[in-house]
Amino acid sequence: MNYIKAKDILNIANKNLKAPSIVYILFSRKFFLKIKYKFKLKEHKFTRGRLYIEKNYHFAVIVNPGVGLSSSLMLAEELSEMGVKKVIAIGIAGAINAELKITDIFLIKSVFSPISLSQIYKNYKPELFLSKKLNKRILKIIPNLKQAKSISALTIYEEKDSLISGFLKKDISLIEMEAFYLAIVFDKNKVEFSEIVGIVDISKDKQWIFNTTNKEKVYKKLADIFLKLVQSNRALKKGN
Repeated sequence: MNYIKAKDILNIANKNLKAPSIVYILFSRKFFLKIKYKFKLKEHKFTRGRLYIEKNYHFAVIVNPGVGLSSSLMLAEELSEMGVKKVIAIGIAGAINAELKITDIFLIKSVFSPISLSQIYKNYKPELFLSKKLNKRILKIIPNLKQAKSISALTIYEEKDSLISGFLKKDISLIEMEAFYLAIVFDKNKVEFSEIVGIVDISKDKQWIFNTTNKEKVYKKLADIFLKLVQSNRALKKGN
């Protein structure tokens, strides 16, 4: 049986598209609007979300590409096919560790999946570590970033207390919907990958606590982090 490949999809969308060696994935358009005006970006046709490339090809930004297993797997395959060398995702997460605080920002150290992907990916492991080299470079630029383990939910997370207890036993503190699925593809294709997340809700007293004001504070913090990373783009690209 023949399966459609990332190359086939890209050829349909924009067969001549080449991305810079470093790409940022921003999971919220609202967050992107806070920093868009600071750069000269050109929008290009792309298969998922919106792709903007900086005029001198120093970096690219993909905005609102979708989350969850299928969207994340295909996005990672397409970026790998385009020859991208480094990817930094910036998004939001929930905290399953009640000791954490809403609006805290974390660099994901390693990530788990609630299901096995071993039948599809030979490099599957229950716990995948994100790029240690890229994480180290990020920490040199933003030394106050905390690190934590995360688990990637398949869809909108509404995990029960019994599941959360199991996660905590593995020292998992965060939950989001994309990191593992991006990481497994990038690991297979030798692309360095890191993800930074801000906590917007937290599991506490058997319920998820959330408010819009806190989300805006997280977007502001993430925007500041993105600007610092872009300003240090040369340091991040070191080793290409």
